[in-house]
Amino acid sequence: MYRRSRKYAQGLAFSSAIALAIGGLALPAHAQPDAGATGETIGDIVVTAQFRAQNLQSTPLAITAVNADMLQQRSQTSIEQVAAQAPNVTLKAQAGAWGPSLAASIRGVGGSVDPNPGLDPGVGIYVDDVYYATTVGSVLDLLDLDRVEILRGPQGTLAGQNSIGGAIKLYSKKPSGDQGGYVQATYGSFNRIDLRASADLTVVPDALFMRISGVSRHSRGYVTRIDYACAHPGSGLPTFASRDDCVLGHEGGRSMDAVRAMLRWTPSPDLEVNLIGDYTNDHSEGGAVTLLRANSSNPNTMLNGVPHDSRFVPSDPYVSYATFYMTGGEAGGVPVSELTAEDRSEYRGGGVSGTVNWTIADTLKLTSITAYRKYKSNWASDNDVSPLPLGVGIENLDSDQFSEELRLNGSLGTVIDYTVGGYYLRRESRYFPREDLRFVAPTYDYQYDDTILAHTRALFGQVVAHLGGLNLTGGLRYTHEEKDFAYGRFDPITGGPAEGLGELNGLVGHYKGSRVDYRVAADYHITPDVMAYAQFSTGFRSGGVTPRPFFATQAVAYGPESMDAYEIGLKSSLFDRRVRLNLSAFFNRYKALQLGILSCPQYSPPGLGNLCAVIQNAGNADVKGIEAETEIHPFEGAMIDGSISYLDFDYTYIDPNAGGPDRPGGPQKGDVRPYSPKWKWSIGAQYSIDLGEAGSLTPRVDGSYTSEVYSAARNTATSRIAGYTVFNARLTYKDRSDKWEASLEVTNFTNKLYYVINADLSSFAGFTWGTPARPREWALTLTRRF
Repeated sequence: MYRRSRKYAQGLAFSSAIALAIGGLALPAHAQPDAGATGETIGDIVVTAQFRAQNLQSTPLAITAVNADMLQQRSQTSIEQVAAQAPNVTLKAQAGAWGPSLAASIRGVGGSVDPNPGLDPGVGIYVDDVYYATTVGSVLDLLDLDRVEILRGPQGTLAGQNSIGGAIKLYSKKPSGDQGGYVQATYGSFNRIDLRASADLTVVPDALFMRISGVSRHSRGYVTRIDYACAHPGSGLPTFASRDDCVLGHEGGRSMDAVRAMLRWTPSPDLEVNLIGDYTNDHSEGGAVTLLRANSSNPNTMLNGVPHDSRFVPSDPYVSYATFYMTGGEAGGVPVSELTAEDRSEYRGGGVSGTVNWTIADTLKLTSITAYRKYKSNWASDNDVSPLPLGVGIENLDSDQFSEELRLNGSLGTVIDYTVGGYYLRRESRYFPREDLRFVAPTYDYQYDDTILAHTRALFGQVVAHLGGLNLTGGLRYTHEEKDFAYGRFDPITGGPAEGLGELNGLVGHYKGSRVDYRVAADYHITPDVMAYAQFSTGFRSGGVTPRPFFATQAVAYGPESMDAYEIGLKSSLFDRRVRLNLSAFFNRYKALQLGILSCPQYSPPGLGNLCAVIQNAGNADVKGIEAETEIHPFEGAMIDGSISYLDFDYTYIDPNAGGPDRPGGPQKGDVRPYSPKWKWSIGAQYSIDLGEAGSLTPRVDGSYTSEVYSAARNTATSRIAGYTVFNARLTYKDRSDKWEASLEVTNFTNKLYYVINADLSSFAGFTWGTPARPREWALTLTRRF
């Protein structure tokens, strides 16, 4: 006990020293203006992170808040782009086998790439306070938003399970009945055509208002699929090309349409009801994937005697030789069927929600949030990214969820504010992909049919005591969850049990658990414009059952991972509100980390331990770091914003069944969690030039840096993704009436080649593939407001 307390004290001492050092240097990061203003002073930012409308500078949490104007100034239209300016936040849009999903990591927590609905995210995604329970469908378009709030650190008390790393919350613009709106059109690289529109209407004066928004995004992919045999005559491989240029198609293109409608009813000053409905139809090309390295001599994967090697690694990083074709006949002594997949990534779904805000009394307010969401998604992957028959997946996922949240906010005089509430979530998913894997031994060709049913019930409360300039906060949450995972593995041709996997049919895995999370915090206003805070909080990610076992013995349960987090911070508005500077330092005890293990002889038949994808509580880690954000208005019309963060991840214990010297395929001492960069920084500057009666012209430049990360729990040269620096620029013209706006943007204007994600299968399949980031692109946007 003494050693444990001593380590906690050492962690706090480290965090305190770092924070004081940063404060002395006054080197910061960004926080957004409330209306995109570029005047001499900085406006207030209102956030609802604690279920109350509060000034960002008075909220004792590390929060990055981005409003709609700043999103537009930075040319950001999708959620993953927001991470560039958020300290210790990594958001990666997935591709290939992982489909239209989002890998999110905050402060070294999260980062799961597998979109299987049996796995839970480590960062909670919310839209209008509705939780999105799966990573598929979380690559959200930033359509008609009021703001984005990124809450760093575990948010277990108010946000609940699976917000162990933090929470990302998107808030739509509410109808106001001002009869306003806009129409926007964009044309750019790769035949990009975007259309956006929104209208705000009064249906019944002073009582019923409506806002409807829509977006249509279409572009050609930036990675070109080339037929290898056509481009390399005499290769001995079959050709699929029907064009003289050998082009089979493209990857990374978008074809998406979405609409959102909101009704706001205010029958009395004490009652407000908001009804929201949204629908997305995304039928895009497959995610951009290229082969990075290959060295396989597996005879099962050869075609006409040609092995899977470096010949299929293109010299052009924006070229792929994938054919999405598997030959028939025999592989490894197992009969296999011919299979051709369509290179696509589709998502069709939406939901409805109703939020009721009832002011019962001046000091008592009841909020109810009821929501239902449903989607169907399908995508395909050529796992080897070549014309050879190593592996193809045709993924299908259906999911629906119902949630209800009740909150009661009240006050006792001017001293006590409190929130109590309850939460319920029911989710049912069906995952039924076709997987033909010939780069493993033995060969597998099977049809999944898995069903996941999950229930969550929670009670929570928070109390804030206002004692002059000192505020004390205490919060508590109880969560109970249950999951049933029913497995199915079938032969896709006969419909009978799959060869070698049939023992999983009918097997049902169960998980049940309860958890109490809490938070204590203190903040003190040193001056009206400077606030210091300290807090301790906890959070967890749900446990479950391994979703991708190869054998019945691998269908094992794993427990929740948890975190104890210490944080101190300083929020300040300086120099007559010309500078906003927010600092934070943290020390986290990360326990029972959930990791995918690729070697598990303890759960496998003799000799087949490397055929494994078991989820296991692999160990513990200490995670510490610093963060700073700033916004500076040096003179009229000018604004500078920036951020910097540092993260130190250190395994303190590794389960010998998961990693360490006896399990070289698992994490080792000195490794870090996937997608956890040690350093990040960003800086942006803009200046609004007054053109008098002609309007205004605003140039803006943004730069951001992310240090190297690893895509796998075992950090190797093949799982390493190099660090990169990216610059974007935008020039915006507005007429005097502010009704017309034209902008020219160039993203990645140095044309930097870097990779967003990779999949390292070199240890057992001999190859690695990755997603190159988009190259330099330009776009011209015209907006008409009314």
